[in-house]
Amino acid sequence: MKENNDLNRLFREADRFMEVDKEKRERTLERLHSAYEEINERTHVTAGYAETVLRQLRYMDKGIWIADAAVNILFILILLLLRYYGAGEQDIMMTVMLLASAAGGVSIWILSGLFSNGAGELTETCYFNAKQLAGLEMAILGGINLILLAFAVFYVGIQWKMSLFRIGVYVGVPFLFTVSVCMGCMMAETRRRRSVLTAGAGVLSAVLVLAAAAVPQVYLPSAAAVWCMALAAGAGVLTAQIRRLFHEIGRGEILCTE
Repeated sequence: MKENNDLNRLFREADRFMEVDKEKRERTLERLHSAYEEINERTHVTAGYAETVLRQLRYMDKGIWIADAAVNILFILILLLLRYYGAGEQDIMMTVMLLASAAGGVSIWILSGLFSNGAGELTETCYFNAKQLAGLEMAILGGINLILLAFAVFYVGIQWKMSLFRIGVYVGVPFLFTVSVCMGCMMAETRRRRSVLTAGAGVLSAVLVLAAAAVPQVYLPSAAAVWCMALAAGAGVLTAQIRRLFHEIGRGEILCTE
């Protein structure tokens, strides 16, 4: 304590013999103030929505889209081949329901990669935001699936001369069913096994869809009300799951669960 007092006294004595140029001091203070304002402005600058999306797309793992693109191309090719070989109405309905289920399962399996092997934690510790990445992936995957399912509905309806509404329900129910099952599994499982269990849930859902599609009674007009209720229930469950997913991302539970 005494040494500190002695040092303060020595500095005060030295200041009395030091001449300070007032003009230089004012210029220095002005420069410091300008530099502070510039740094403060740069700190608070935020990227626009379009710039943020492009930046996320630029650094997103492009390899995950190969599987989804392959499934979609295979989907279209199978429909074209079935038309070429003259498949019947029940055969095409079984196939299109199975393919819709497979497309939904692959989409959630791709999404689960964001939360597997510590990838979600890495994005949160870096510049990117896990909610933004998950939302962007879901928007892209959902858009691709919507285009694909719409193509299947119109193609099958026109080529096999069937009701578009009827086909839309038959396609939408297995798709929503598989997506809901896979997403529930993705959020419930541990990080190390999340992708594997999500893929297994997708395969199991596709098998169940195929088994249901093989029953002729499911296509009867009397079952139309059940199909519509199943479609509405699936949409409601998926909406709740998406809200829960973003809630868990915000709390860090789905990112850090072991």
